[in-house]
Amino acid sequence: QVLTLMMTYFSKEGSTRCSIAFVTSGVVANSLITFMSYFLGTSTSSKILVGAIGSAFQLFIMISPFIVDKWTDPTHRHSLLSASLLAGVVALMMCMIAMEWESFAGLISSLLVVAFIVGSSQTLSTGRGVEISQMSENSVLVVFQILSNTLTSMAIPLFRLLQAESIAESAPEFSLPFIFLIAMNMIAATCFFGGNRSSSSNVQQQKERYPFLLHSRTHSV
Repeated sequence: QVLTLMMTYFSKEGSTRCSIAFVTSGVVANSLITFMSYFLGTSTSSKILVGAIGSAFQLFIMISPFIVDKWTDPTHRHSLLSASLLAGVVALMMCMIAMEWESFAGLISSLLVVAFIVGSSQTLSTGRGVEISQMSENSVLVVFQILSNTLTSMAIPLFRLLQAESIAESAPEFSLPFIFLIAMNMIAATCFFGGNRSSSSNVQQQKERYPFLLHSRTHSV
């Protein structure tokens, strides 16, 4: 059943780009949440504060889809998703710089910006996936979540390896892991810019055939 679902989804042109955007955001979010206490360890020893910041991070991921879904014109999802992925690159660079400078306020604000961007990117990519594949939102989310969880399970060990390598090279502890996340966002953004014209044309034709898509609403998970 799941395999059939994935084959149906990926049979549509442009579907791969949407999945790349969602998975990239998922890997970024899961990696940051997993290592949140390590990021904040140099700035604070309070477990309660670390927990509060982690909760705020997840809250920003949860509320951003409602804001994006309310104010975004469905016909602009593609361009906004490209911009969101690039904004993620900038926000991750801000996190890396804040940790290097040991700026607690800068790190917290940067992490929350990343959280908002992650939630927005997942919402926009889900909406695009629905438009392109003509599948239900739940079906698209099942495909995306399977891919995201699978890639995250491989990314976390790599994240730890890069962390150890950074220490061995006498570099800031999380410099290589953040470069890895930044590179993922840049690749995802490049994929979307590369397919902008053809995907937009494809979706516009689908909207003419399936006007109900203009009223579809998508939410992040």
